[in-house]
Amino acid sequence: MSHSQPDNNTLVIECDGCEHKYTFYGDEGDPVREPAKCISRAHQVGWTSKKPVGYAWENYCAECSKLPFDMRVPKSMRDDL
Repeated sequence: MSHSQPDNNTLVIECDGCEHKYTFYGDEGDPVREPAKCISRAHQVGWTSKKPVGYAWENYCAECSKLPFDMRVPKSMRDDL
């Protein structure tokens, strides 16, 4: 899953298709200690997630989510990286 917690008060979800990030802040009331709740909130604004068999969860921003599932290639699997 593409999320990180740079400090105790911040959770960042990264899009696996591009460079977009969705940042949550505990001091603004976000549930940063519960990544699943933050991901659920991201889904409410258009982000999507998928779990290919045998691979880790992938998260996609609202723009990348417009692509069909079979067109979403994670950054880690692209030749241009």
